[in-house]
Amino acid sequence: MDFTYDAQRNEYSAYVAAEPEIPFGATLGNFKTFASCTPKGNVRGLWDADTDQIIFGSHQIAYRVEGEPTLFPRQVTREFTFLPYAQVAQFRVGERVQVTETFFVPHGQEHGRRVAFVVDVVVHNRSDSPLRVAVFPWALLVGQRFYGEPEPEVRAQTDGRRIRAVNEVTGAARIWGADRDPHECMLALREQVLLSSMERGALVDGALLDVVTPSLAEFVSRRIFGAFEYRVQVAPREREELRLAVCFHRDGTAVAEAGFEAILADREVQQKTAAFYAERLAQARFMVPSPEIARGVVWAKTNMLRVAKEYPQGWGSTNSPPSDILVSRDTSWFVHGYDYLWPQFSRDALEVFNRCLEPSGQVVEYVRGVSGYKTSYDLNINDDTPLHLVAILHHYNCTLDDDWLRDVYPLCRRIAEYMLSQRDQNGLLFCHARGVELFGISSWRNIIPQYNLDGAVTEINAEAYFALEAVAKMAAVLEIGEDWRYFGDAATALREKMMAHLFNVDTGGFVLNYDQAQNYQDNFTADEVFPVLFEVADAQRRRAILQRLQEDDFTTPVGLR
Repeated sequence: MDFTYDAQRNEYSAYVAAEPEIPFGATLGNFKTFASCTPKGNVRGLWDADTDQIIFGSHQIAYRVEGEPTLFPRQVTREFTFLPYAQVAQFRVGERVQVTETFFVPHGQEHGRRVAFVVDVVVHNRSDSPLRVAVFPWALLVGQRFYGEPEPEVRAQTDGRRIRAVNEVTGAARIWGADRDPHECMLALREQVLLSSMERGALVDGALLDVVTPSLAEFVSRRIFGAFEYRVQVAPREREELRLAVCFHRDGTAVAEAGFEAILADREVQQKTAAFYAERLAQARFMVPSPEIARGVVWAKTNMLRVAKEYPQGWGSTNSPPSDILVSRDTSWFVHGYDYLWPQFSRDALEVFNRCLEPSGQVVEYVRGVSGYKTSYDLNINDDTPLHLVAILHHYNCTLDDDWLRDVYPLCRRIAEYMLSQRDQNGLLFCHARGVELFGISSWRNIIPQYNLDGAVTEINAEAYFALEAVAKMAAVLEIGEDWRYFGDAATALREKMMAHLFNVDTGGFVLNYDQAQNYQDNFTADEVFPVLFEVADAQRRRAILQRLQEDDFTTPVGLR
């Protein structure tokens, strides 16, 4: 694997890898969509943030040089260049033709909210004779959600230039085509019909369908396929270009068509997408001697930009793209990075959870970005609640916006009071879980089958200590002296209770928890990092814990065990 260097910005900005080195393709996105690739360079699907639906299926391209057999994606080996804004694949089609496919999701001021992807194809004739190259893109025209059923009630039709697939119930439409007129266009109920035609070298007249109705699609489990045949004449030693695009809009064909045509008409859409990333990546530059760390920070920022979405409920970053599940704890941790890169996003993402706060003052576990559904899994306390306060203080420290802090402080005070109301007889925050897994784990590790972690949990109490300190600092900034003393004293008391009841002098570390039956789990785990991170233990004990976590039984090639 090779890396390229952006000397102008003194940052690593791209890397090049052969296909066998790549287990996954890129997942790209703008404010409204995700589109992912396979290791063979095929686009896996297009997802819409306004509906949380995959609305276009797998998109692939085959090629045929005149006088040679058709080559499908499985029959060529690519070299990939991964850029912040695009994935570029290069490969040979026979001995005479070199193909470059640049896959990207349009971004920037004009195109950043289009649910679309583009594949720019460049065909290079490396020979001294003119060549005709047939380009065969084909696709599943409807989305299929993971293990779910394909989208119902879709009518697909072609006018000979474009393929339109429209949901007859919702009106949502997707448009697919290119900036050239095709030689032929074809719909099919079975993918094999298309593959057989392409293998023979042409989309044949005998199998053409102009329209596939929803009732017809029901015979094949609603799966509708389409394909184009573009015949590209390439002069000796010259290159020809073909832009393929898909654009979707939930508001119907006219809006989707307008977006599609705008992408095709804008010859600088790829450059504008690159410029969007260049401008954002120039923020929060991290310059260190280690090229691996410098490069890692650039790509961390890249991925942060890719997953930031504007949902119907507001801005957010999912932990499992493509999805509209916005998790509070993840958002709070994300804010610590976004504050340096894109602070307005941090504020807007926090606001989603401010609006969804429980009347009691508890912060919910997650919110669905489309419907607004929220839940805390019936837990009375979780890590989401203190982490939200920590994130709010971090955002204030990065923006120094006193007016914003003054507006949000009453909510922070309510959250802090709720945390204090959940203390047990030992003065520790205590979770009364009534189930297992999601309904029985109050910490970050909440997806473990048949597992329970409740009671007085070290992680939750360490975060709560720091969160109470955070609210005290907010009160100090706002010159609310009574609250500063009250929450500062509450934080000090909580820390003392942790040291008295959760710190194990024999092991030099903290117990994981004691549960509702007062049983202690005193095994030494990576959760020891929380009382270190939030400065519950003194400096000497924190150093000893960190040294223990760096021993061989905790370290792995990919991080801490």
